[in-house]
Amino acid sequence: MTRSRLFFPFYLTEHSELTNRRLHVVGTSVAITMMIFNPLIGMGLLGGGCIGYLLCEPLSGLPHGIFEFLSMIAYFLSFAHLNDVLSISFATLVCGYAFAWVGHFVYQKNRPATFIYPTYSLMGDFKMWSQEAPKLIQEVIGGAGSTASRTAPQTKSKN
Repeated sequence: MTRSRLFFPFYLTEHSELTNRRLHVVGTSVAITMMIFNPLIGMGLLGGGCIGYLLCEPLSGLPHGIFEFLSMIAYFLSFAHLNDVLSISFATLVCGYAFAWVGHFVYQKNRPATFIYPTYSLMGDFKMWSQEAPKLIQEVIGGAGSTASRTAPQTKSKN
């Protein structure tokens, strides 16, 4: 079992408040949307995540994840700058973190795990998104009306 698998249950305890999880879904959805419209953003995020993953074990003895986080961000923003997508990449980063941090500071009332475990937290964000986004979509669809109102109207046969 990898450390990332061991980390995820802890990650979920840090996101036990429903509004916090929903805000994470919104922020991650914005980031995913931006990556779909501009794959260079996704490539930069993937590269930054790989850098963080390579550093997370050697730096695990530190009481914070600042060097790991700064290495990831430096790669992400450098990649964005070299590919002329710096402003949209920066906006994607700010948007994703803004929703998540409002969730932590205002609703969950805790410190984001990103401050100590940036790489595992990034992985946890996407894993939690894959579990929570379908639930949220189902709630929105379910709240839009009954099943009968969402089905196509039945036409009478002329036979």
